[in-house]
Amino acid sequence: MTLIQPTPHRHVNRELEWACALVLLAWGTALLMPGHTFSRPTFVGFAAVATETTWGMGTVFVALLRMLALWINGNWHRSPILRFLTALCGASLWSFMAWSFSRDGFEGTNTGEAVCLALCALDIFSALRSARDQGRNDRRASIARRGA
Repeated sequence: MTLIQPTPHRHVNRELEWACALVLLAWGTALLMPGHTFSRPTFVGFAAVATETTWGMGTVFVALLRMLALWINGNWHRSPILRFLTALCGASLWSFMAWSFSRDGFEGTNTGEAVCLALCALDIFSALRSARDQGRNDRRASIARRGA
């Protein structure tokens, strides 16, 4: 017998949203580690905006906020609007990070820019999916009100 068992009625496909939040958390945590990440030419666009510590703390905060929203949505009550807002925040952050990577002074697209754009697209998809979930919840509530 295992102590932790999944609750079948609570599971919905949110792995993509958790993965985007986890990547953002890892990115922010890496910036908070000792070292001088922004001394590399690839990060000149980031350094022009804020320090490594500010970027690290900001992205860790957004990632933890998103994880909290996902936890609330999955365990407490259905609140797709929280998921929608945090996914939009994530998409905005990833797109800004892609733009910052593009300012490295070299021609062409670098890997950081491409990966951030891909994560931005995934967060936009997550935002659209949560908006669809909110619409579904609204329709159910409307039906329940008419039936009551």
